[in-house]
Amino acid sequence: MRVTDADVERRLKTGGSQEESLVEFLKENHAARDATDKPLDPEYILEYLWPKKTDEVSADDFRKLFYRNPAADLIFSEELISKSLREGIRQGKWYAVASGEFYDKSNHTVFAGGFLPDTQIVLAESKTGEELQTQFYCETCGKRKSQCLCKGKIGGEKPGIYIPVPPSGNIVLRDMKLERAAIELKAQFDDQEVSQVKEVTFKAGDRTAMIRLALAAPQFQKAKLWFNLDATIDQKHEGKNFLSIHYVGDLAGYNAAKGVLVEYEKRSQFDMHELMMYASFEPSLSAEAFLELLAQKVASFTQDSLYIVSVTSVRKETKE
Repeated sequence: MRVTDADVERRLKTGGSQEESLVEFLKENHAARDATDKPLDPEYILEYLWPKKTDEVSADDFRKLFYRNPAADLIFSEELISKSLREGIRQGKWYAVASGEFYDKSNHTVFAGGFLPDTQIVLAESKTGEELQTQFYCETCGKRKSQCLCKGKIGGEKPGIYIPVPPSGNIVLRDMKLERAAIELKAQFDDQEVSQVKEVTFKAGDRTAMIRLALAAPQFQKAKLWFNLDATIDQKHEGKNFLSIHYVGDLAGYNAAKGVLVEYEKRSQFDMHELMMYASFEPSLSAEAFLELLAQKVASFTQDSLYIVSVTSVRKETKE
């Protein structure tokens, strides 16, 4: 690389050290990278750095790829390699497996990182990657096996804990305030000649929405209530806390668990969450009574929170 007298004079006037001047020069000429640079594009890594005909490497070997190949330029900070590793997980180009946990684009934010030999990085579009998908995801519902409710069991296979599986519902409204949902449901009830409501599932948009909805639980009176709380807060990247909560059960159990839901890291949003309340009416509730319950009682608790509402209804009997 050529350095002109003008370049030297300009750099000397800044008063920086020789090392700083050298790093600045190399970065300006696109020959070096540090933590301030954007992570390398995963496609670039796969094309120029990743070893050919290899499905997986250890995290430590992944780090070494950046020092062995001139295509990565000079690397002045391993934080850049860490960001590049996370970016590939986020884009779904590769997976990470560490301490029995599987990390892909659905939970990339909770990946602790680090270049440990026992952490494996696996190409998504490989036979090993496909096997990992089968190992960690339920083939029936598509959810992680730790979260699926197939066969009426938590995680699909854990013995001894049976729970009702929420219905999909024949009427589904998405991302609505419950006051507005009552109006939309009335129109659909009239159109479909609905006379009774058997079940309803509320999926809360965030933690506040779940807390407000649970406060309205007594309004459902004799309905059978069931809760599913599945959420994660992660602040490892800030050197702080990690929380994972999973609860499935009735109102009494929810009341015992809600302290964590309400109090823990009040200002933080969940990185991942599935927060639901399911109500079953036995006998079925009339369409009019259900709409009154939703609009005049429950909506006053939920206010402007948004929900996905799934209703299993019964149409009026037709006379021949």
